[in-house]
Amino acid sequence: MQETIIGIIVVLTSTFLTLFLLTIVYINKYFREKKDSQQQLFAAIVEAQEQERQTIACNIHDDLGGILTSTKITLSVLQEDVKLNPDIKLKLAQLQNDLGTASSIARNASNLLSPTSIYRYGLKGALSDLCDRLKQHGFAVDFRFDVKVNLPENTQINLYRIINEAMNNSLKYAQATTLYVIVQDLDPNSLQVKIGDNGMGFNWKEKLATSTSKGLQNMENRCKLLNAEMLVESTPEIGTHIQIAFSL
Repeated sequence: MQETIIGIIVVLTSTFLTLFLLTIVYINKYFREKKDSQQQLFAAIVEAQEQERQTIACNIHDDLGGILTSTKITLSVLQEDVKLNPDIKLKLAQLQNDLGTASSIARNASNLLSPTSIYRYGLKGALSDLCDRLKQHGFAVDFRFDVKVNLPENTQINLYRIINEAMNNSLKYAQATTLYVIVQDLDPNSLQVKIGDNGMGFNWKEKLATSTSKGLQNMENRCKLLNAEMLVESTPEIGTHIQIAFSL
């Protein structure tokens, strides 16, 4: 009788442990699939947004930009007419300046919506253009790009968005005057990105948890899409340094 009871206890214990282990496996699988599903959903949303942005940006850059440029050329030709009185020539010159400003606004809006230079010159060209614009506004930027492998278009766009957001944060919130961007392949199978500034610094985890801005969350989510590891070191009054590494 005693042996029967012990046998029953052993069977029940084994059954309980088996069910417990199966439950743990199921829970892990559930949350892993849920995480994968959320990541796939975010990837699909990002892709749809990028396609829509690209369409609008191309329309602004090609259609509106073309009209503004041709109009500016026409005004330039009219201004050469010696028969025009000085007042009209002055007004034509003012119109030319206004059209030049409008062209710059359209170009900047196009780049904000979608980095069209990526589709034409690749990630290096787009980042170089971004850094050049910052230099024109008086910021010191150290830009280095040493990548020998061909990066997929989606990878280039995600990296551009991450770097652009980091640099915008440095300028808007950290009051930085000096920035650096370094993109390099460590070997044929891995890539490393370093972004930094000499700004005020901040608490990354605290900002990520409390900020109402989606910028930091988007940076982190885009890193997840790349299966990238992002390390952030930020020291008050010294600056912020971000390192991103992932396998290709």
